[in-house]
Amino acid sequence: MTPQLQRFTKSDPGLVTLLGSDSFCISALNGLKAVGFTGTVTASIVCITDSTRKAVPGSTLKGLAVSAPSPVGTDNPSSRLIKAVVDTYGHDIDLHRSGTFTMFITVAALQSATEGLTGDVTPASITAAIKAMPAKDLPGASGLKFRCNGKAVPRQPAGCVRGTLVTVLDGKGQPTPYKPVGVTPIEG
Repeated sequence: MTPQLQRFTKSDPGLVTLLGSDSFCISALNGLKAVGFTGTVTASIVCITDSTRKAVPGSTLKGLAVSAPSPVGTDNPSSRLIKAVVDTYGHDIDLHRSGTFTMFITVAALQSATEGLTGDVTPASITAAIKAMPAKDLPGASGLKFRCNGKAVPRQPAGCVRGTLVTVLDGKGQPTPYKPVGVTPIEG
């Protein structure tokens, strides 16, 4: 990626956001370092794995802002909740993967959104319950709320969450505490 990044960074973009797998991000991060890019770099949590930490110097990862739907890799109320569920019901589940958190959040949010469901359980009654629910804390994603009334993300009516979690990596490429950003109330 270095030759492409050399041409790209000549225009001094100031900000580069990486969206891709860890192999893509390893190449991009090392390429940006090789061409001397000094602007801000942000990434998605799927970029940051043990492979990334081995292939990219800690000095390059330090300070990298990473967005995530869940607080992977830190000790917090959400990760402790998911760990307790895995310890009770799971087997060989990797708690260092964002997919593990995402699956838990999805199932727990469905349960939370439909907890007031009465009468026959049908696709229509489940959909109605989900659309009628008030804003609630998103299970497993400390600081985020969800509401599925079509107003969380106006251009994406199926979107139920407004905002994300952001962490800044330390010198070993590990996340520091996550903070919710872009979170505002979802109108009724």
